[in-house]
Amino acid sequence: MFLLLLLIANFLNQAYSTNYGPSPAPTPAIPPLPFSSELIFPKFDSDACSASSPLTCTGAVTASDHGYLSLTPEPQPNSLLNHNQVGRVLYKYPLVAWPAIISTTFTFRITVSPSSPGYGDGITFVMAPDGGPSPPYSYGSFLGLMNRSTIGRRNLRQLAVEFDTYKNDFDIDGNHFAIDTISVEQSIISRSLNDTGINLKSGRDIKVRIDYNGWTKEFEISVGYGSDSLVKFSTFLMDISYVVPKSVYVGFTASTGAFTESHKLLSWEFLTRHASLKEVLINLSIKDLVHDLRCGSSDRDFLTGDLEVLLLHVHAAPYNPTMVSSRIQQADFSIPESPPSLASNLNCARCEYQRPVP
Repeated sequence: MFLLLLLIANFLNQAYSTNYGPSPAPTPAIPPLPFSSELIFPKFDSDACSASSPLTCTGAVTASDHGYLSLTPEPQPNSLLNHNQVGRVLYKYPLVAWPAIISTTFTFRITVSPSSPGYGDGITFVMAPDGGPSPPYSYGSFLGLMNRSTIGRRNLRQLAVEFDTYKNDFDIDGNHFAIDTISVEQSIISRSLNDTGINLKSGRDIKVRIDYNGWTKEFEISVGYGSDSLVKFSTFLMDISYVVPKSVYVGFTASTGAFTESHKLLSWEFLTRHASLKEVLINLSIKDLVHDLRCGSSDRDFLTGDLEVLLLHVHAAPYNPTMVSSRIQQADFSIPESPPSLASNLNCARCEYQRPVP
């Protein structure tokens, strides 16, 4: 009995010293090394779809000897083989989607088949949840992204930037860009390219740049012909952490329907990297970061340790620039000189946090 009591006393003493005793001096949070992946394909050789290639080509995709990938069949006179075709090419390995800074630039060319009375349907840049092929029967307006049975499903977990050459009943015109997630019929955003001077059906090389900042949630789409300067024509906010998994497979899809056209991918560059905590503090206000922490943001696992304690302390007390600057400098971070004042309370759809009463 005495031995048992001694063991219990020793356990309680350890628990007391662990939970209530003096805490060691906090160690400044050290951000993880920036993780980045960069793909550069200035052109595509005839082995681009081989087993040894870092690309996975499915459907109608073929690699040309002339430095490009044909996502749908080359134009052929009086051939029914070009109708209802789907092609998909993806980088074989998953890449980080968020929290990250993403930039991709690619060049494509669309040409009509000589025997086709019109154009259809388009090409997309896609972030897919897996490296598999396009769904069956995803030709035509589905652009190799979904089919009639999967459209509208919340578990698609994909994001596509489409460049559409055919006007369906739900499209604004036959020369537009759109963002698709679970439906091509109800795009997140859609805009005609007519006011940019770009004609997808011109037969000319068209260059596109897509930039996404995972911390500001800002998308920027720029477009231009061949060697011309790119013109930014669409900027919008979107949190892709609610749309795609943390890691995605990136690449392109294209399709034809009753009308046919060829979709040639001429070049492609893609860069993704984790933004450092220093960049986070520069780009976002402390209030925004506290909001993410308190409201269960998907980025919470990236903002941990001393930084989280610091932010919550700042939110719970009057803002003290000296204290914040000192702590940030110790951790080798920096923040804007005059961050906005903190609100007296912080609300979001998933939580409510009230400032403690002094």
